[in-house]
Amino acid sequence: MLSALGGLTADVRNDFTETAYYDLVPETAPRIAATVSRLTKKARHWMVEEQHYEGTPVFHASGEMRYRGQSFEIEIPINAAAIAKGDIAPVTEAFHAEHRRLYGHADPEAPIQIIAINLVVTGHSAKPTLPRSAPVCRPVTAAISMTAWLDGAWREVPLFARADLTPGATFASPCVIAQDDTTTIVPAGFSGEVDGHGNLILALSETTDAH
Repeated sequence: MLSALGGLTADVRNDFTETAYYDLVPETAPRIAATVSRLTKKARHWMVEEQHYEGTPVFHASGEMRYRGQSFEIEIPINAAAIAKGDIAPVTEAFHAEHRRLYGHADPEAPIQIIAINLVVTGHSAKPTLPRSAPVCRPVTAAISMTAWLDGAWREVPLFARADLTPGATFASPCVIAQDDTTTIVPAGFSGEVDGHGNLILALSETTDAH
């Protein structure tokens, strides 16, 4: 159920990329701009035609770059508007700064290669407001008990029905909590409570010798 909720509320996102392998110089700015434009067109088509997204997608372009001769790349954001005007200065300066941050040095005179151009498209989804109750703190006791193998021995422990543990309920351990899709074992040394969203919150006592 938690996975389903995440799938329904997660943003729509996809990554598009093209290999480049050329120097980052003013002469290649039109190639970079054309690639970003082409990837943006693909991403927009994917969002509208395949995902049927009706909002306004957000596009983030970046380049995988390195000093010529290096065997590793750094991903640097690409200012699409600047590149479209032939201005490579922002991305060049960003690369030197990030290289210095990561490795402690940079060489502004060294040629930079762009190895690949990436574009991430994101469509933001509306996030639900989950209902929250005002917890009323109250200890609860189980109506029945069960025999369970805990800590190397058979023990008689309380058996709670999950539906009975409403916001504000507190309970002691050891115990077992049963619900339709899972069973929760609460070992000795824990205290439990239910928060305003109905989540089980378990806390280990600081005095417990947990091995």
